[in-house]
Amino acid sequence: MLGLLLVAPSVAAQEVHLTGPLHGAPAGRPTLAPRDTAVPVEYWTLGIFDPLRIPVGHDVEFSTHPLLFLALAPNAEVKVRHSAHRAWEHRGEFWSIASTWGLSVPTVPMRLTQGYLFPKWDEGGGRIGWFVVPSVGLLATHGDERSWTLGLETAIGISLGPNDARPLDGYAPLEILFGPALNGTRVHGHVTYDVAFGKSVRARVGLDGWFLGRRTPEPEKSPWILGAHGGFDFRLSWHTRIVLGVRAYDYDDHRTEVRKDDAGKWHRVAVRSVDVYPTFDFIYEPSRY
Repeated sequence: MLGLLLVAPSVAAQEVHLTGPLHGAPAGRPTLAPRDTAVPVEYWTLGIFDPLRIPVGHDVEFSTHPLLFLALAPNAEVKVRHSAHRAWEHRGEFWSIASTWGLSVPTVPMRLTQGYLFPKWDEGGGRIGWFVVPSVGLLATHGDERSWTLGLETAIGISLGPNDARPLDGYAPLEILFGPALNGTRVHGHVTYDVAFGKSVRARVGLDGWFLGRRTPEPEKSPWILGAHGGFDFRLSWHTRIVLGVRAYDYDDHRTEVRKDDAGKWHRVAVRSVDVYPTFDFIYEPSRY
């Protein structure tokens, strides 16, 4: 859930005219392009879970998650590519550098899930307050048919009034989603390697790390969530692709086990949980080729 804060100016240092799927491929080149890089899309795209991405000029991309909008959670992000130049050249290829600026309002879906994720407070007068979550990030992508993307993003939850909701102690994806509002801060770092196999298949693997802040000292738990993901993109037609993959999370949810130590004594020790989820998406790219 990201949003629109600011559009930073492009850096015009030694601009180079690049080619390839990442940098404006010649018309007709059919190689399936990578996703989620520092390079803005050239044409609008939309997935079931992948956000709606709209180019705004050559170096700016606007995106929003329609499903979250349908859940009454306004969100948007602007990605601004800062012009590639020879200072970032490595082995004949160039790094593309981009900044991201976001804003989201998660309060309504939080209130809609009262009784499931959050208490209803039928007695006692508790309530979920209004939050605004700005974010800022940096992306760097190197390569084309074999590409590396590095990213770092920070999101901060700003409370606009009284709030009685507390940080979740459940599944990692939900803790990550509501982390800025409930924990105050979420920092996300990631690295992804993406490679093309022929012209219609791409494979990608990546590692993620999240750090969640802490609004209250109890209950004590690790603020770190680790993740890994992998999958394939398959072209179904000139304008559509299907995405199949898997994502894993390693996190602290206060789970404990009874174990025997070296002295033969039994103790209850804290252990981290690992959850694995299949991932799927269908993405429409109406004007890529």
